[in-house]
Amino acid sequence: MADARWSSAAGAAAALAALVVALASGLKDLPGTWDWLSGQRSQFEHLSARERAEEPGTAQLLPVDAFDFFRSKLREGDRYYLGVKRGGFAAGVDRATAGRIFGRFYLLPAVQVDAPEKADVVLTVGIDPRSLGVALGAVEKYGGGNYFVARARR
Repeated sequence: MADARWSSAAGAAAALAALVVALASGLKDLPGTWDWLSGQRSQFEHLSARERAEEPGTAQLLPVDAFDFFRSKLREGDRYYLGVKRGGFAAGVDRATAGRIFGRFYLLPAVQVDAPEKADVVLTVGIDPRSLGVALGAVEKYGGGNYFVARARR
């Protein structure tokens, strides 16, 4: 019985020590975190709601106007595949990854899928969508570059 009480007390002491360390760590980092968050707010607070939504794409040098074209062709609940020509930037993630990340939220409420055969709509950047091996309806090309949209034929 004494061993059970000692074990219980030791466990409680260990949990309390872990809590104290976690709180101390959080308090130590609070000023830096607060400064960073304040800087982010002052950097972006002047932007309109539209500019704030576009900023992640703009920051990654993505063609936000092409994503607006894509969004105009999608309906709520559409499943879309975004194919982007491979390539990279001087720093950061490659174009394909940046495009998929940005598209996941910018093209909502449509849902991104990982393969063209799972999609209702195929969107491509620098790739002819007919080369993806799925049956497509009419292919629409954005006038501002090599950006394409096509609905899958089922």
